[in-house]
Formats: sequence, structure tokens, C-alpha cells
Amino acid sequence: MGEARAGLDAGRFGPALVAAERALGLFAGEPLAGLDSTRAVTARAQALGLRSSAVLLRARALLGLRRAEEAVEVLTEAAAADPFGEPAHGLLMEALAGAGRANVALSVYDQLRHRLADELGTDPSPAVAAMFARVLAGDLETMTAAVVAPVAPPAVSLPSPGTPLLGRDADAEQVITLIAGGHRLVTLVGAGRIGKTRLAVEVARRVGTGQARPVVFADLTLSREPADIAMIVAAAVGTDPESLAEALAGTGMLLVLDNAEHVLTAAPTSPPPCSPLPGPG
Repeated sequence: MGEARAGLDAGRFGPALVAAERALGLFAGEPLAGLDSTRAVTARAQALGLRSSAVLLRARALLGLRRAEEAVEVLTEAAAADPFGEPAHGLLMEALAGAGRANVALSVYDQLRHRLADELGTDPSPAVAAMFARVLAGDLETMTAAVVAPVAPPAVSLPSPGTPLLGRDADAEQVITLIAGGHRLVTLVGAGRIGKTRLAVEVARRVGTGQARPVVFADLTLSREPADIAMIVAAAVGTDPESLAEALAGTGMLLVLDNAEHVLTAAPTSPPPCSPLPGPG
């Protein structure tokens, strides 16, 4: 779950969602079901706590992707499973407000407040109370998953290179020529740490500025299955997986997929064959 937290902290909500869902996939049924020893009960509680944390990470990633309705579904179940769980209730309030149901979010707070007072003799935490105040004041905007349309001027979304590109101008220009010539798919191959990503970023930068095309960079390091790829790419583009094809249509976007070697079976088969570069990289 560390990958999910790191993704959320960095604002990389697509990879964070993939990591959270992968963590949830490790849980199947009731942990240590049928065992009632003290050790088993303690281990079960720890496992359930980890699963609850993964659920909240998934919900936070969904909210980051502006998929409020999906977050509501996840958090409604989480709040029902833990009636006193304030983090789940606070996120549920945020998701409901984002889905345009602020009145329901206020009702969630009121029910939680009464439950805590009647059964535990406490008040909601400052964080939950602050979320209530934000919902009441209308400070939370309604969320809808953003769909990318053709833009002008085009956006270029690339990582900042940590090093200058040295001695690779000829390679960069060759790749640019292939792209300009209509090649829909160009693959850079070579040994690890030879500079493939750095070259791809430089090519994308030049194409984005020189050809006035939108450019998006998607890191597939966390992907394991075809569905992961669609999720990460959609997040980078700024849409949801179901709307990805529509969002890309007609944009002329250059999409840079980094660290894709471990998911080659999910690579598209419709573009023409790759045009390899000469030499090691």
C-alpha cells in the first residue's frame, strides 16, 4: 500500500488507484476464518485493518480522479462496515458533496454525530467536523470525470528531465521523422538505464513544441494487467477508462508510454509494426 500512498502524495491518482486495487486483491474472504485463538484474533484484526486502509486509499484515488459516484459506492460500504469509522465517513461526505448530494452528506454527519454521542459519549473528530463545515458552506465542487477534447494551444505534460540529452540528437531526430511520417507506434528498445526514457521525453518535448501537438506521458511501472494500462493512461489524459478512446479521438495526441516492457501482451496490435532504432538504444 506504500505505492498507493506515494501516488496520492504525488498527485498520481491513476497509479495510486492501480496500487490500491492490487492490494485489495490480496484479500479474499475473512482472514483466518474459523480460528479463534488469541493470536488468530489479533492477526485477523490487523488484516482487516489493512484491508480497510486499502479501501480508503482506493476511495481517495477515485476522488482524485474526480470519479465521485464510484467513491460514494466504495465508501458507503466502508462506512456501513464500520459505523464509528470517522475517516470513512469523512471521505463519504466529501464524495457525496462531489457527486452533487450535499444534503445526503450532511445527513451522514448528523447520523455519525448522534451515534458517537449516544454510544461512545464523544463528538466527531476535528477533521470530520471541518468536512461538515465545508459541505455546509458549499466549498466542495461537484466532480465529474474530465474528458479531454482537442485543445488550443495544445498541452504538453512531461516529466522534468534531471539530465541534459547528450550525444543523442541524431536518434531524437530519427524518431521525430518516424512520427512525422505517420508511424502510429514507435518503440525505443535497449539495455536498462541506457537513456530510453530520457530520449523519449526529449522527442516528445520537441514534437509538442515543434508540431503543436498535445503530448501526455504515462508511466506504466505499476501496471500488471491490461485493465491497469487503460486506468493509468486515462488518468494521465484526464478522463476515465471508458471514455479514453473518445477523449483521444481527433486530438493528434502523442502518448508516451514508459516502462511498458512487462506488459507487452497488452500492447495494441492495430498500429503498423514498430520501427526500431539502430544501435543499442
